[in-house]
Amino acid sequence: MKLIALAILSSAAFLNALEVVSPKNNEFSMVIEEKNCKIKAYKPKSPIVIDPLVNKDSIPKSQLLRAIMLTKSDLSSLLSDEELFKYVKNDLIEEKAKKTFAEEFRASMKKRYELTASNAEENPWQGMKYMIDLVFTVDSGESKFLIYQLSTKGVKDVGGKLFGTLNQVGDKWMIGGNKDEASQKFQISMMQKVPAEFDKKRAASKLEPSMMDELIK
Repeated sequence: MKLIALAILSSAAFLNALEVVSPKNNEFSMVIEEKNCKIKAYKPKSPIVIDPLVNKDSIPKSQLLRAIMLTKSDLSSLLSDEELFKYVKNDLIEEKAKKTFAEEFRASMKKRYELTASNAEENPWQGMKYMIDLVFTVDSGESKFLIYQLSTKGVKDVGGKLFGTLNQVGDKWMIGGNKDEASQKFQISMMQKVPAEFDKKRAASKLEPSMMDELIK
């Protein structure tokens, strides 16, 4: 009896150890530009819709969502220069050029997204909104990125998926990136390959994204 009990205890201990070291169902690894990367997939618990024309009373508190919104809305028009640069990886922007950058960024985003207004005339993007479908964290060992996958809502003429990336700086997700050729090549490759690999694994029932709650801070 003692031997049976010991065997059961040993088996339980072994299974517990496996639970600790086994990857979660939302994790996978792949090589991107000769870098061994660990990827985790997440999806929203409930739909997250981004309106390109931002209402100041509906700005989310989440730093991550605000960073995504900066690339897909006119949110910058509601932020001061100081607030804007909390979401921009700006170590490559000279201090004297920041004012100009902020003004040009606001103007370009405002012009781009005023065409989505409900009263925009003869425009295929009238009434368009974005919906966050999936996000992926990509850890290369040297740096960490987030890929966000969006779909469009409210229009018929825009099809397919839209992708973008953020960089992790400290505990924050930020827009912008490194200008060196190798870094740019890695980010482009990452954005192309990660969602495709996830779709392949998901179709084979090997992966399922976790809830995005832990990322929305």
